[in-house]
Amino acid sequence: MKAALKFLEEAGMNISAACLSAIMLIVTTDAISRYTLSTPLSWSFSVITLYLIPAATFFALASTFRSRGNITIDFITQFLSPETRRYLTLVANIAFLPLLALIVYISASDAMEAYRQTRFSPGVIAWREWPHSAIIAVGSALLVISIASEIIADLRDISRGKPAEAILAEEELL
Repeated sequence: MKAALKFLEEAGMNISAACLSAIMLIVTTDAISRYTLSTPLSWSFSVITLYLIPAATFFALASTFRSRGNITIDFITQFLSPETRRYLTLVANIAFLPLLALIVYISASDAMEAYRQTRFSPGVIAWREWPHSAIIAVGSALLVISIASEIIADLRDISRGKPAEAILAEEELL
């Protein structure tokens, strides 16, 4: 289970990196085309805002969470013991999980509804709306699974009496 989750997190991060690369390539191509040939790419803004930016953001969430790459405020927590930090992190994860599950539910419902209704975005090119919501749902669902896995691991470690210092030392090695 752990290996499969790590694979999915890494795949999400790779998709995110590919989307960022595609954004840079499209913007560069659009700028060159616009200013040298006077023919901008009519589809670039829509593709970037509807699909690539959400994919770059949401597919990277789980891997960023797992690697502790998200922004944290260490000003207060640096003065806390590792054990207290462990419990605060656990409480924060437990509190955040239902909110994130709600995001998954709403975005997945919206994706299915947009697919059933064959909704299109307004604009020069009518792009399908469901992939946008599906990207948010899939990326958020992966984060839900990662956070739930972390909560389970933390509760298991606490129940076994594993000291927080040992867990921090293991994380430093990763």
